[in-house]
Amino acid sequence: MAENTLLTIRASGSATTGGRLPLAELARLAGEFQATVERIALGLRGLSPVAGRRPKHVVEAVGMEVRALTSGSAVLTVGRITQPMLGDDLLIDSLETLEAGLDAIANGRPTPEVFTAPVLDGLLKLSGGVADGTLAGVEIQRGGRTTIRFDTQLYSSVRAARRAVSITEQVIVGRLQMGDFARGALRCRIDTVTSSVSCTFDEGLKKDVLAAMNSLVRARGLAESTAGGVIRAFTLRAVERLPSSPHRTLDDMAREQEVEPVRSLAELAMSEPLTDEEYEDFLAAAMSARGDQPPR
Repeated sequence: MAENTLLTIRASGSATTGGRLPLAELARLAGEFQATVERIALGLRGLSPVAGRRPKHVVEAVGMEVRALTSGSAVLTVGRITQPMLGDDLLIDSLETLEAGLDAIANGRPTPEVFTAPVLDGLLKLSGGVADGTLAGVEIQRGGRTTIRFDTQLYSSVRAARRAVSITEQVIVGRLQMGDFARGALRCRIDTVTSSVSCTFDEGLKKDVLAAMNSLVRARGLAESTAGGVIRAFTLRAVERLPSSPHRTLDDMAREQEVEPVRSLAELAMSEPLTDEEYEDFLAAAMSARGDQPPR
């Protein structure tokens, strides 16, 4: 590939006979591929890949352009629009995540967390020409090798993965943590008993989320869950603070339990020595609490 070529997209099938490619198919391939990479990039940055205005810095970082449509073949040569910042190549990270996720889907493994419903929907649209028989396949080559090949088998696997993801109205209870209130990046985390749930919210909830920070909350919203019931993304619709145990310092608890400070190590000495059996029991209990095995 040429030095400035990032990747090539090669379409095959009856619609490409003689090197032709219908304009509608060209728009679908190029547009949905760019949109899918943007959704993955947003996920990698911890942002919500939902429809609407997207942060300019993310869109610019992963922007691509068609450099050539090779004469006599249905091959698009694609390059990047802007050069990456040193040590932070979001476009390559997104492409690698896309490749890893599709490989996971093809082989029945768990996908990256950023493979949310919008990403899977975009992949289905991208491979729509394969689904309706217009194309036999779409190959994406990067670094001199084919990294992605859309065919009927992969399309079926992606469709099955999308069906396994459900979006339902749910209520979760946990402690609200880690708020990010930057424009275009409104998000937080709710730690429940079983897991930490990444949440996004709109401007209308900004004050409520800020007021409930570090508090126990009941949150209602749209949960995107896997077939196993694991919540991968949560869009807040309402958040309510719940009463919780009042915060008490160590001094407060010591006064309540009438515990006085130790003034001498002699106070910790035992009146009678431990037997070997009692010592072994004590040592085993102490070490197991640390997750270690007692010495032999």
